[in-house]
Amino acid sequence: MTPQHRLASWFLLAAATFLTFGAGTAVAQGRAARDIPYATNFSFTVPGNSIGLHSPDAIPLNKRLVIEFVSVSVMAQSGDKPVLFLSDLVNGAGRNYWIPLTLVDAAAPGGMEVYRASQLVKLYHDGDGVSGPGVQCGRYYSTFAPVTCSFTISGYLVDK
Repeated sequence: MTPQHRLASWFLLAAATFLTFGAGTAVAQGRAARDIPYATNFSFTVPGNSIGLHSPDAIPLNKRLVIEFVSVSVMAQSGDKPVLFLSDLVNGAGRNYWIPLTLVDAAAPGGMEVYRASQLVKLYHDGDGVSGPGVQCGRYYSTFAPVTCSFTISGYLVDK
């Protein structure tokens, strides 16, 4: 990862942290004081011609995650068209939400292209004590080159 990419990643993480923790008290933001701030940052590589599905942290059974912000960076081979979905789960019904990606660096080392997205969202994920919010990262076209996906998801936990 180049110093510019590392700096951009830290900036996005700092922005997510500020939105989650530093934008005022929970009551001033319309949240109950008992709500628990949540933030996670994770990466994975989707090998070959598959789509990846990854749920980072387990959400407790008696809680619901309110997702307010997502930031994504995807590195793919030149010519690949990556695609990304964020999944929610409410009362047993799951949905996938498309997160539009923007090409930001078409000349990254190794013939890679870098796509990014930073987006305010309002999604919900009911805790099951086993998994967290799901993400799907892959490509539109059938190629066999790996795609590396990095995510920051933030929000807060509320009682169900």
